[in-house]
Amino acid sequence: MGSPAPAAAPAVVAALAMDWARFGGMLPSVPPLCGEVVSAAAAQVKPAAAGGAASRALALVPPEERQQQVQQQLQGMVQELLGRDVDPEEPLMEAGLDSMSAVELHSGVQQTMGVELPATLMFDYPSLQAVSGFVSERLEVAPADVGGGPGGVDVFGEACAGVSAPVWEDSWAAPLPTAGAPSGAARAGGWVGASVGAFSSRGPGLEADLPGCVGRDCVSVYRRDDAESLGWQAGAQGSYFGGLMWAVEGFDPAGLRLGKTEATLMDPQHRLLMQAAAEVLLLESGAGRAPSARTAGLQGVYVGISSSDYGRLLGKYWLDVSPYAATGNALSVAAGRLSFAFDWRGPSLSVDTACSSSLVGTHLSCQSLRQQDCAAALVAGTNLTLTPDTCMVFKQAGMLAADGRCKTLDSSADGYGRGEACGAVSLRSAEEGADGTASATAAAVVGSGVNQDGRSSALTAPSGPAQQRVLEQALRSARLPPSAVVHLQLHGTA
Repeated sequence: MGSPAPAAAPAVVAALAMDWARFGGMLPSVPPLCGEVVSAAAAQVKPAAAGGAASRALALVPPEERQQQVQQQLQGMVQELLGRDVDPEEPLMEAGLDSMSAVELHSGVQQTMGVELPATLMFDYPSLQAVSGFVSERLEVAPADVGGGPGGVDVFGEACAGVSAPVWEDSWAAPLPTAGAPSGAARAGGWVGASVGAFSSRGPGLEADLPGCVGRDCVSVYRRDDAESLGWQAGAQGSYFGGLMWAVEGFDPAGLRLGKTEATLMDPQHRLLMQAAAEVLLLESGAGRAPSARTAGLQGVYVGISSSDYGRLLGKYWLDVSPYAATGNALSVAAGRLSFAFDWRGPSLSVDTACSSSLVGTHLSCQSLRQQDCAAALVAGTNLTLTPDTCMVFKQAGMLAADGRCKTLDSSADGYGRGEACGAVSLRSAEEGADGTASATAAAVVGSGVNQDGRSSALTAPSGPAQQRVLEQALRSARLPPSAVVHLQLHGTA
């Protein structure tokens, strides 16, 4: 006899009270199944007309009083969502606003105030005070007033949703770069930027020349077997992906006047930096860019470095105590080691600002060149992932893409993939050409900017307005209008 058929699960019927207009406003698109009922409910509420009337009335109120009125209305919405009052300066996400309630608040503000708001509203304006200030400014601008006046930059203003485009003075305009001659307007003292000299790069798939590496897939499963990764425990195959460098233990200590023990206990990131610096020096010498007798040794060193996995491996597997283990794994020593090895006596800094470390190092090096703290600078950056801890934490936090690929600015974005590399480049002050711009060179750094977003929605959350401000800062530093930008390279997180 066959087995008896399993009993069917009892049917469950539930009745729910639904605010269909409110529910539909929270969705990016309304499903066809409930489209008719949502449309009917929305027609009864008529939020657009109410919002339009509210926005017109508030636009006539003086700015300070307008912001107070907006903040009072927002306070009521937040109180309804969270069940309590929230301090106007407290980040709303810290107060308990989750992603769903953030969408609901965004939709409610749009409908009530009758203004279009960016999808990143809660990230860009994290508190009641910030949101009310932003909404108040949007209400102040009538549609007829939107547009570029003399010297305005419409495209930049539209890209930075809700932020007025800066007025770029005519005196800031600079000639657009021509082939072989990057340009930037002359500064006081004749400083026009930092010219880029020789560079060294090493990373996954860079065994051949750069043109031969284009299109190569460098992402692989985290499964390390080399001597530098004895403690690697990647978990189930396919759990972690990354752009891994192989044979990172390869190193010639004698060529850089190092003993075997010191080299063994040295973080391989330090080794990669020494190799990259030596390669840059050789290339500079071969190109006839060796420093003169007057400037020899006046070289600054700026190293972007933020991980210290090798030190944790030593703590687990190396039982002997040695001073080389301390100096070989301190991030602060990474830059000083290069200055010591090559007799460079300019500023020497290790920079740890996480993913932006090398960029901040470049910014600082340009400042030193402009202030004549050094005659030339080596800017370098390196990263190796030799232990699984950080990857495990990032995966648990949902930060890593399932396939190890970044999909920046794409709707399929689900995280990012970690990578390894080491690069170094030499910089020196560009010579001023006859037209007041940087003379012909391979490339030039004519401006940069650094900032922080302060108390945003969360410690690690991005801030659109802060990113807009640092872009404006970099353009002002370069004395270039936004229209001069022809290429953008973005951070890979998503």
